[in-house]
Amino acid sequence: MEEFIYYIYVEMSRNVLLEAIAIGVILLIIYIVIHMAMMGIAPKFSMTHTGMFLGVFLAGALGHLAFEATGANKEFCNNF
Repeated sequence: MEEFIYYIYVEMSRNVLLEAIAIGVILLIIYIVIHMAMMGIAPKFSMTHTGMFLGVFLAGALGHLAFEATGANKEFCNNF
């Protein structure tokens, strides 16, 4: 029972933390690329709240699609 509790609180937490950091960095990179493209197309719009929200939404959607298309999401779910 103690091994199970250790796994839940330490090992699983470490894996989830590493996944969160990796996804955060990847989504940040995708967002920067999207934001730079938006700045070239519509600089005023890209600096509004709506433009930034749109950029974050697109980064999340494209990131999720990329994870699914490459099989990274399925691989992570099967191994962790």
